[in-house]
Amino acid sequence: MKRFIAFIVLMILGTAVFAAPKNTVSTNPKYYRPQSKILDSLVRVRIPGIQINDPVKVVKVVKEKNKYDFYFNQNAGTFPFVEGDAAWFIKTWKRLVGSKVPVGNIYLGSDNITTLDTSPLGNNGSPSGNRNRLAVGRSPMLILDHDKKFITKGLNGRHIALWGSHGYYHNNLNDTWGWQRPPLFGIVEDLLSQSIAIDYLAPMLENAGANIYMPRERGVQNNEVIIEGTLGLREIEFSIPEEGIYPVFITYSKQTKITAVEVEVADKKLTVNPTMAYDMPVWLGEFYFPEGDNTIKVSQEGIIRRVKVGNGYGRSGMPRFCEGSKYYLEDNGADASLVSPTRFYVGNSPSDTLAKKEYTDDYMSRGLWTQNLSYGSRINPKRVLERSDRDRHLRDGGKNVPVDVALALHTDGMVPLADSTYVGTLVIYTLKHYNKDKFPNKEDRILNRELCNLVQSQIVEDLRETFDDAFVRRGLWNRSYSESRTTGTSTVLLEGFSHLSFPDMVLGNNPYGRLVYCRAIYKGVLKYISNHYGCPYIVTPMGVKDFKAELGEVKDENVEVKLSWNAVQDRLEPTARPKGYIVYERKGKAFREIARVKNNSYTHSIPLGEIRSYCIAAYNEGGKSFDSEILAAGMPLRHDASGEVCDLGDSVVLVVNNFTRIAPASYFAEEETAGFNYDEDAGVPYKRDLAFVGKQYNFDRKSKYTNDEFPGHGASFYGKAGNVVAGNDFDYVFRHAKAAFEAGYPVESISASAYMEGEKNEPWVTDIICGKQIKTGMNLNDKDRYFFETLPEGLRNKIDESKNVIISGSYIASDAYREIYPIQIDSVAKVASINYLNNALGIKNYTPTGSDSMKVTPLQNNGLRVAPFSLYKEQCPEHYSLEKTDAFIPAKGAVKLLIYEDSMLPAAVLYKNKVTFAFPLECITSDEAFGSVVKETLKIFK
Repeated sequence: MKRFIAFIVLMILGTAVFAAPKNTVSTNPKYYRPQSKILDSLVRVRIPGIQINDPVKVVKVVKEKNKYDFYFNQNAGTFPFVEGDAAWFIKTWKRLVGSKVPVGNIYLGSDNITTLDTSPLGNNGSPSGNRNRLAVGRSPMLILDHDKKFITKGLNGRHIALWGSHGYYHNNLNDTWGWQRPPLFGIVEDLLSQSIAIDYLAPMLENAGANIYMPRERGVQNNEVIIEGTLGLREIEFSIPEEGIYPVFITYSKQTKITAVEVEVADKKLTVNPTMAYDMPVWLGEFYFPEGDNTIKVSQEGIIRRVKVGNGYGRSGMPRFCEGSKYYLEDNGADASLVSPTRFYVGNSPSDTLAKKEYTDDYMSRGLWTQNLSYGSRINPKRVLERSDRDRHLRDGGKNVPVDVALALHTDGMVPLADSTYVGTLVIYTLKHYNKDKFPNKEDRILNRELCNLVQSQIVEDLRETFDDAFVRRGLWNRSYSESRTTGTSTVLLEGFSHLSFPDMVLGNNPYGRLVYCRAIYKGVLKYISNHYGCPYIVTPMGVKDFKAELGEVKDENVEVKLSWNAVQDRLEPTARPKGYIVYERKGKAFREIARVKNNSYTHSIPLGEIRSYCIAAYNEGGKSFDSEILAAGMPLRHDASGEVCDLGDSVVLVVNNFTRIAPASYFAEEETAGFNYDEDAGVPYKRDLAFVGKQYNFDRKSKYTNDEFPGHGASFYGKAGNVVAGNDFDYVFRHAKAAFEAGYPVESISASAYMEGEKNEPWVTDIICGKQIKTGMNLNDKDRYFFETLPEGLRNKIDESKNVIISGSYIASDAYREIYPIQIDSVAKVASINYLNNALGIKNYTPTGSDSMKVTPLQNNGLRVAPFSLYKEQCPEHYSLEKTDAFIPAKGAVKLLIYEDSMLPAAVLYKNKVTFAFPLECITSDEAFGSVVKETLKIFK
């Protein structure tokens, strides 16, 4: 179809083209400018969604023997040609210039067009044809996770260097620390790119089997324990100051004969290959450790030289994950040629000012570190080093890691052409280094363009399909940037979104947008590696849906827990079908795998008197999905007078998880103003957010960027930078279930999708968690049923069928009355929702600003008999926070149960068989208060 459109455009414009001088063969490029403009238009038609602002034009014509070579400007080379496009370009150009001009070579910038077309983006699991194919097997793994041996067609045996753009750095000129980019729309690039790398992309790549290497601090645990010296013990002991999740890094000495060291951390067994990545910190993963004494077991003595548990703070006083690569590498013993490259490679050029020295060191260190990481491997074979300082960073012999791909994540600083348009995604690669077009292993550097084209194509295709078909792709830039030039392996420097563009940051600040964006990067890398090495691939499956944890038969003081779920089909990737499922159970604080099954259900027994949590991951030969939401089930141990176990089946509490929202902060887009309103709603991160730096304060669309101190529209405060902000961890069912369980009731749980679509439920009480659920209008893939509005029609019907109901959430009334995002709601549906609140829940009206203090108290003479308590108000790492909560105006017959301390407005009402809380119960800060509220509420239904 694209070719047909291009042909029609050509025919329409042909008259003007062929009116060019026919009897004159000239080397003056101005004669060919009309054809250049038309060809530029044709290319844009052929490649939909492309947005390159600078036009194509002929800059030089050179006569070679009897033919004429045409040199276009560099803009022409930024178009993403795939297989066949270069031939089409040549054929079309010959037709445009006419028969009197014998065309020889065509150059786009300095590159012959015939070298620039790359493999098309496929999705059938087979490698595309590739003239640069390298027939080698998979490399040895640095870390073999024994739980992932099922991965055979993913990124197993692949090594990837990954980093997030800039970082907190020291400005030598004024002796201050600061960010390298401005604070805009609530984020700063230095942390947004780091957050995307740490929390989204790295886990996806690892779930596909890859080993990941980062030149910046990866973990975010501010506590830090370091054990130094040659550790000759099989058990390395250390003490943890505070229980929690901690990353573990080990450093070991170089080995040539020992190829496997078994390491056991928190019941996780790993095999480390010490013939690579030696004398540097190696990430083993994140693990739960209780407070106090802990151990790490190793199979070889005298190899481990250092263990670091946690991350701590950097030399700037900020958490280490905030700082740039220069400081991380320097703190971990890297040579000065890596951490201070300006001293060796830049010299006294005008750009090497005192103010820029560490700024330049930071971005230059990443490529040199990657080259050092791979030196000695098949990717970067050892060679006779030059005496000049340009090879100084390789003189330690390198780390022998065969780095297949390097990924440099950035956001762009380009201003959109209009307020409502995207800047889009730009990718940068480098075809020559020291005037050489080959990598150290003699492969052609055109592989850089292949990788960039596949990654960019996948990003644009997936974002257009999932969110907005107006999202654009920018060019493929062949530029000499340090991060794309010096790595020694296939590299993409990715400018994913523009931090100066409000439309881009609506997508970039959206956790769901980040998930789609990173899955696209992962898929682009997977398909590049498939094409390069000629191996089939399978994309990791999506997570599961319709999850249930139900109680079954009681036998010998044990009760069956029946787990069931359904697969989610990835409509963009046919190969991403699950082959089976991994069942995880939590008894205490940490999850462990208890089963792998092929079917969509699993049943096992737990003792009466215990409550357990469960989650599911789908897997196939390509890898595993992210884990599902977490459900819980358990039955208290009770005996009757004869000593027999009582049947508690008629007192079951069913907990329904209807808090599925992940979203950016509330935002608005008007003609003169636009931005994120963090006071209205600060959004819901996916599990946690590292990127938020402060609220936006400049909403004026006409306010232009001046410099980083005065960045114009979108300017934000910096005060929250370095904080970890808790989001939706999909683990609130357990707290609700545990409170009911400790009150003496058996508990089951279920996802909202399964609850709405299942058969009629008959639990004694149904406890529906709504959290901060509200209409977002951001999920276009509704058929996958990932997200739900607060009280959709299907959920209302189930509520009406239930015996007794508890509903809690901050926007239960607001969701019916108003929108916090710029979306349009059907007026008929809105009236129906308001009527439902009145007729079914006893809520006559409401106010969306129930409390400022977030303190709740009982009524003096009636209501729930509980002590006053507080809700999470301030952002923190432990729990998501509340910006606003509703307050209810009770309908006739409704009874107030709780009020807000500062406004005296109703915070909970009882109406017939339903208790509705105007705040999320799980946001009660005290475990004791939470348990008391649940217990006293359940007493109402006795």
